[in-house]
Amino acid sequence: MDLGGTWLRIAGANRAGKIVATQRRPAPDTIQFPVCIKNFIKTHCRTKPVCMVIGARGAWSSQAKNKFAVSLNTLAENIFVISDIELAYWNSFADGPGIALIAGTGSVALGRDTLGNWRRAGGLGPQIGDEGSAYWIAGKYFDKRAAADSANIRRLARRTVLIMNRYSIGEPKAVQIVNQAAEHLAKLAEDVSRRLDFKGRIPLSLCGGLFKCAKYRRAFEQKMNRLGYRITRPELNAEECASLLGRSADTAFRIFHKLEKMFDQRTR
Repeated sequence: MDLGGTWLRIAGANRAGKIVATQRRPAPDTIQFPVCIKNFIKTHCRTKPVCMVIGARGAWSSQAKNKFAVSLNTLAENIFVISDIELAYWNSFADGPGIALIAGTGSVALGRDTLGNWRRAGGLGPQIGDEGSAYWIAGKYFDKRAAADSANIRRLARRTVLIMNRYSIGEPKAVQIVNQAAEHLAKLAEDVSRRLDFKGRIPLSLCGGLFKCAKYRRAFEQKMNRLGYRITRPELNAEECASLLGRSADTAFRIFHKLEKMFDQRTR
């Protein structure tokens, strides 16, 4: 599953690796999160899941990952938690080089070069940074900032759908602010790439709700192509990737052992 700042997306796969159930709903708070997962399992699973894989926004530290896992420990035989950007990276590049850029409620970039070095930019949260994100765009457009609680942040970020529609038809204010957001997102990728050693054009994967706007994605891809990046598109959604990572205990343990080794080498 993919737990972002605004949406929770869940996919369930059988042992053969076929996606058999999906769900998209507003991201719950920490109390309601286990309830949502329990209801999904009750509706779609005949038995307790063998593995549950979660990519969660803000789950960088071992403490944060363990907190998520403990809250769900009775719902699956094995539970693995990583951050949403780590999941996005694995979905895009596995253990190869590249940069994953998320532009959703928040904004963050994570990159790895051919030498195995890691760098991150952004992901500081809406009250500190997240420039170029849905929350940032809505705050600029409506000239307001949400209170620090997650419900208000989600509520403001969701209004970006309206702004992106106005951007698509050329409303000047929306175009100006969304173009500024694109500059901020490009700087995140540039910040990461400057601190890594890439050869040739840099693989770049674009993830998150902002890139679902076709006009914006097309313009941003053209911008990054001019800057020397090569846009890649994952075959799966993040929640589908998480579901397939967890289709068997052996697969999950093997891949997450590799993920731990990879991300333990990360330098922020």
